[in-house]
Amino acid sequence: IAQWTGNGSARTISDLSFEPDIVWTKCKSHAVDHKFFSRILGTTKLYEVNQDRGIFTDANSLTAFTSNGFSLGTSGDVNTNGRTYSAWCFKCGGAASNNTKGSITSSVSANPLGLYSVLSYTGTGSNATVGHGLGKKPAFIWVKEMNDVSSGSTASGDATGVDDIAIMFNYMKMLDPDSVVREGEQIL
Repeated sequence: IAQWTGNGSARTISDLSFEPDIVWTKCKSHAVDHKFFSRILGTTKLYEVNQDRGIFTDANSLTAFTSNGFSLGTSGDVNTNGRTYSAWCFKCGGAASNNTKGSITSSVSANPLGLYSVLSYTGTGSNATVGHGLGKKPAFIWVKEMNDVSSGSTASGDATGVDDIAIMFNYMKMLDPDSVVREGEQIL
């Protein structure tokens, strides 16, 4: 966890002992939405975890992943002068690589211990499987449709099947639009 007080100027938060692949920020002192950044999305692209809106770009938000933290721009959402912030940071597997273990190729950054991964894929709207690089059954799946401005996050595995980003744990079976990944399902 990284913590800082905003200063309104571009800065680097260097409190970590690793280069994060996921950074989830929250202003602690004011009512500001949660911000989610990942190496898969790329710098300056984010979504608000607690809002029903698509992924968007803020060029002054998270501007770089560094060897021991991340750099911030002047965005009021992550660096307003005098406000206090926290960031939950996770190391996955660095730059994403293609995973062809499912019927849909995904771009995956997976934690080497198999604890969690972040990935993106383009769904087909039909039954499909998506590999996630963890080597064991998922315990939790969180999916966010990237291109739908009215799309919210789903925490059970629901997906509409087009351009999704997911944080997940092993193979998952995607059923058509109103589906749920059911406990006990594993596609080999």
